[in-house]
Amino acid sequence: MSTSCIPLITSLSPKGNHDIQRAAVASWLELGLKVVSANTAGEITSLRQLYPDVTFHTVTRTAQAQAKKPVPLIDDLLAVHADSSEPFLFINADIILSPAPETLRAAIASARDGALICGGRLDVDDAIGARAALQAGQHPTGDKVPGYDFFVVPPTLPMQLPRTRLAIGMPFWDYWLPLAAHLSGAPLKELAGDFALHSRHDAVWHGAIYPYFSIFLSAILDQFSAAYGGGSLRERLAEQMLRYEHAMLNERVRAADSTDQEAATLSEFYDRQHDVLVYCMRAAMTPLEL
Repeated sequence: MSTSCIPLITSLSPKGNHDIQRAAVASWLELGLKVVSANTAGEITSLRQLYPDVTFHTVTRTAQAQAKKPVPLIDDLLAVHADSSEPFLFINADIILSPAPETLRAAIASARDGALICGGRLDVDDAIGARAALQAGQHPTGDKVPGYDFFVVPPTLPMQLPRTRLAIGMPFWDYWLPLAAHLSGAPLKELAGDFALHSRHDAVWHGAIYPYFSIFLSAILDQFSAAYGGGSLRERLAEQMLRYEHAMLNERVRAADSTDQEAATLSEFYDRQHDVLVYCMRAAMTPLEL
């Protein structure tokens, strides 16, 4: 089975590590994928010369207001390939894929059957060197990281998902996509191992964790509402209870006389919901059979 017609959707960063991004693009092209990067028109002007083998897709909306940088919204990235009958890869721009075409073919075949394939990454000191080691038959050492950095998306899924204000490269989009897919009825399969390699670096979105978790939680609760098929009285009651507590805690934090205790209480609420949602996501996953 050829992968030459399978798109890979990402968003290259003009301010990213271009050595890593070029190595990532080269690894994707070597696997026979068609690389498409969604960016603003201004970003495309500066990126096109650096990445001549990449097809660029112009987006007009970004999460600039929340993220303080023009990162594209997940909705717009998923829509790039929404009119095709083929699966596509959806990946962070600094993920280097291993030279393992048989693994990719297995993931694409499962996505053709309707499953969302969720791929974790292996954090290493040098992802470029780790890929070279794999090519030489050696297995790199690194750390498995919670969350997901790439997905193989079944072609019918994007049209089934609700809208969200989450953005690629920011927190929690990688949890929202499998949870939203699960709530839409799609099977979830996990691709573990060292197929996706990532060079360690400091997180650049620490200050955005709470605002983006609020967006993430609201997006998941939206799928329990009648508009998205959550029609039972139990589901609607659970949704309304969580929405009320979420709104009440946020109101207390924003109050003029708010103290650190209100912020700590909101943080504890987010931690509890995070643990529950991750548990539900993991429980719905099955390993991808290779």
